[in-house]
Amino acid sequence: MKFIRPPEQDIFETKKKISTILKYSQEHPNFGLWTAWLEDQFIGWVILLHIEHNPDYPVEVGYRLHTKYWRQGFATEMAQAMLDFAKEIGLQSVCGITIEENVGSMKVLEKCGLKYIEDRLYYEVPVRYYEIKL
Repeated sequence: MKFIRPPEQDIFETKKKISTILKYSQEHPNFGLWTAWLEDQFIGWVILLHIEHNPDYPVEVGYRLHTKYWRQGFATEMAQAMLDFAKEIGLQSVCGITIEENVGSMKVLEKCGLKYIEDRLYYEVPVRYYEIKL
């Protein structure tokens, strides 16, 4: 969570966050959060969902990995799998957002073919907005 936000501080906030994602996934089949495993070890997760869970906003690909698995190609592999899936379900484009300091995430997005478009404000944070036409 180094580049996103501090983690929730208690179980109630964590449950609220999970509940929001589950409700969103139920309302929007094909979108949501997938866990990533290496053999029997949870290493992170990847998302394909509307930014801020708002159907009026673009669909975002995102990923989080335990730091132990950074710089090994897993984020790129996960993001590419989501982009392939997005194309299969008929999406015309997908975006990725990251803060300026997260150079690693920018590299992942670029390796997957997303292009920097402009700076925007999402989740009440200034972000770099990338996009790919599928």
